[in-house]
Amino acid sequence: MKKKPIILHLRIFTQLLILFAGFNCQTLSSQNTFQRTIGTTGNENGVGVIQVANGNLVVLCKVSEQSSTNKVLSFNGTTDYVDLGVLAGNQIRTIELWFKPAERIDGSIPDFIGLVARNNGTTVNQHEFDISFRPIYPNNGKLEFRIEDANGNPHQIFSDMNTWNASQWYHVAGVSDTANGMMLFVDGVKQSDVDSYNLPTGSINKITSVGRWGDQDIRHFKGCIDEVRFSSETVYTANFEPPCQDLHVTGSTIGLWNFNENSGNTAFDMTSNSFNGTIHGASREQASLCNDYNDFALLLLDSEGSIISAKRFYITGNQEPIDILKTMDNGFIIVGDHYTASGRQNFIVKLDQDLEMVWTKLVSFDQDIAFPLVREDQFGNIYFGTDCKNGLYYDFI
Repeated sequence: MKKKPIILHLRIFTQLLILFAGFNCQTLSSQNTFQRTIGTTGNENGVGVIQVANGNLVVLCKVSEQSSTNKVLSFNGTTDYVDLGVLAGNQIRTIELWFKPAERIDGSIPDFIGLVARNNGTTVNQHEFDISFRPIYPNNGKLEFRIEDANGNPHQIFSDMNTWNASQWYHVAGVSDTANGMMLFVDGVKQSDVDSYNLPTGSINKITSVGRWGDQDIRHFKGCIDEVRFSSETVYTANFEPPCQDLHVTGSTIGLWNFNENSGNTAFDMTSNSFNGTIHGASREQASLCNDYNDFALLLLDSEGSIISAKRFYITGNQEPIDILKTMDNGFIIVGDHYTASGRQNFIVKLDQDLEMVWTKLVSFDQDIAFPLVREDQFGNIYFGTDCKNGLYYDFI
């Protein structure tokens, strides 16, 4: 009797694992390889599988990330700051940090509020930079990312929103990229304002401060700041999931201050540059930067079940992947539940055959998906519906 191909047995076995056992993607693909590629040590459960060319399988995995509690610095808004010295602010292309205002910040602020800044003190402001809240119309209340060039010409971009809630953590990253110019990211989302200026911060003998305006005792921030990192290369060019755990040193890290010291007035730089900061008044607190969240990853397995590649996908919010569909153009559709602080929706993501994201959409079924209904017609149109507790109904995109 003719034997069935091994890929059929593997596919049936994998589907049974998914349907009845909820297999762990780390176990299926090799835990070390998965963690190195995906970058997490949370729970990774498989929820769908598709057979593709050459007997390979694409496996949809739910990736769960747990938040951790660590130390942060709390600033009083009048005198507290951290002096990072005169070298740490030179030749930066990416500035990033987490911040939590103690009070609501909006368009009514009377003066700048500095998160991180270097002030030159001259009349032309050569080589200054800052990430701060701006009080000047029409950008009052918005986050500003500014770099002054060698002639003191300002290059600045602003956040899309100008209202910041008290006691809420935000991640901000300012980037000056050689190809794309200046970009600003808030909670991993690229803001609409851009500038063509593409040089790093200049080199001058002036201190960089966290929580106030450089070497000037003004424009103090009231609230908490954590995980300040300066990099000599562009770290972000597209939307990303902000890192909730302690940041790590990479090859381009100029300085990294986790603020995890138990006591003392030194904020240790985690790099070998030893740009240790001096804490002036700011106190330490315990805090979690993020809530627990889920997103998803895809594994490409060969016919023997060995991993070929793995890729994790970040979409702002909390995703619960439900199903995966292969499309006529050899790409994929992924659907599931989407949770944010403002409520629940359902997400649908289109990937091409190289597992690159083509588009994402959110739809509102007003409840969790019970049984997803995803179909593609002969024209390539995608229909998305769900079987809900109240009976069968469809929303289409």
